[in-house]
Amino acid sequence: MIDESSKSPKTNVCGAHGLKFCRADFILIVVLILAGLIPFAIGGLIRSRDGADGTAAVLTVAGTERFRCPIREEMEPVVYTAEIDGLEITVSVDSSGARITHSDCPDQICVRTGKISEAGQSAVCVPLRAILRIETDGTPAGSARVNESDTIDAVAE
Repeated sequence: MIDESSKSPKTNVCGAHGLKFCRADFILIVVLILAGLIPFAIGGLIRSRDGADGTAAVLTVAGTERFRCPIREEMEPVVYTAEIDGLEITVSVDSSGARITHSDCPDQICVRTGKISEAGQSAVCVPLRAILRIETDGTPAGSARVNESDTIDAVAE
């Protein structure tokens, strides 16, 4: 017969009874935190590289491109005003980004959006059907291609 009282108690990896925090737990937590930060670091590198070359502010109205201005370091501010159905929208572009500075729309959400500076960002004026966005090399970053033909591409019931 085995004497149960003479057995040594079971221990975990840290060598203690129950739940205790030890060096292995600390190392695991640090590794998991670093692994979680890697996507943010990679995303920041990609965004900074995208902003270096071929970045442009593009204004489209009802799907038609009306204005494109490359964004470069040390550029003079460029102001563009478009008239849409008797209403005006004004876009300002400088080395730090682009913004809608004036719009005749009633809600002014597009103006309050402020400056956009990273590829894929946009400011939208719904009443005037205008979109100001930042593109890289002519293609919006992080966006899907839109089927611009007049054919049906999907049917849902």
